Amino acid sequence: MTPYRELQTRWRGADRAAFLAAVKDPHLVLWTELNAEEGEDRPTAAFMTIAASAAALAAQAGPFGALPVVKRPGANAFGMMVTVGRAPNNDLVLADRRVSKFHCYLRRLGTSWVVSDASSTNGTQVDRVAVPRERSIPLRSGARLTLGGSVELEFLEPADLYERLRTG
Repeated sequence: MTPYRELQTRWRGADRAAFLAAVKDPHLVLWTELNAEEGEDRPTAAFMTIAASAAALAAQAGPFGALPVVKRPGANAFGMMVTVGRAPNNDLVLADRRVSKFHCYLRRLGTSWVVSDASSTNGTQVDRVAVPRERSIPLRSGARLTLGGSVELEFLEPADLYERLRTG
């Protein structure tokens, strides 16, 4: 996970065309401090997971981090979906005890994205509406995802991410 301030610093002075040429994938912007328990599954270098510790994220104001919505090579066998969860073999790892090991997944359908709950323990919501288990819900840029009842993420397409980074 890239700390949000680092991403903002990197792209703040860039013009829109340069940003959109470089950033092709939507991102999930983390708005909640992660809350991992001692002894919980944590990402390891062996899985080449990029994840920031809760302490590092807590030291920042505003959004805590951003995750590009992309498949991580060799992470898992689910080639048509970007998996999200606490386990280190997910494409997007959220080391938080409220997030299931395999919590939800995102898929591109044509030019749009959808999210599905993977029978998680604590559920997935899009804009405060529960995602039925094993059902897909369309995502719009700016949609708020809630995982486990309290981990808040915002789904942003590249153009909207640029605007968010530019305006703070």
